[in-house]
Amino acid sequence: MPIPDLTQVSVHAPPGLGSDASALGDQLSRIDAAMVRGDLAGATAIERSMWPTAADLRAVVGTGPAVEAFLERYPAPPVPERPVFVRNRPEQTELRVYAASTEELLAGCLPPSPCADGFPGGMKAFGPIAAPGRTWLVAKFVEPGDALGMSFAAFTRLGDRIVFVGKPWRAIPDPQ
Repeated sequence: MPIPDLTQVSVHAPPGLGSDASALGDQLSRIDAAMVRGDLAGATAIERSMWPTAADLRAVVGTGPAVEAFLERYPAPPVPERPVFVRNRPEQTELRVYAASTEELLAGCLPPSPCADGFPGGMKAFGPIAAPGRTWLVAKFVEPGDALGMSFAAFTRLGDRIVFVGKPWRAIPDPQ
């Protein structure tokens, strides 16, 4: 059975943050299209540009002792050999991209912010570690009409690249 193409890419972003969310939607759509047509090498090449280096990670976080502890616990991940940002079911033909600023994370992602619906709770805990003024993105492949699906958190723009900082809340030091 052939895998259907994505039928919709939607951006859920407050004013001023939509361009980064659209860029991520475009990039993930290109990865998905390559996978649908069986172009594993093409999908992998696109995705590899999204994996952060240690310098990238330092650039997207703030400063202070908690940040240093975070960086010790969150080394740059190895680049995977196969694409990771893929749907886990062919029926997930919608891609939703949510955006929030570091400041929205610090404020708790309260409605009507898109992060209230689209961001995992752990991203709020990451707010104090994240660099001020940065836009954070979450992507979710869902079946039409569903709210739940295959989610990837979190991405951010760094220069001309979108980089993946996967589940950063897992490396946050425990409060003393």
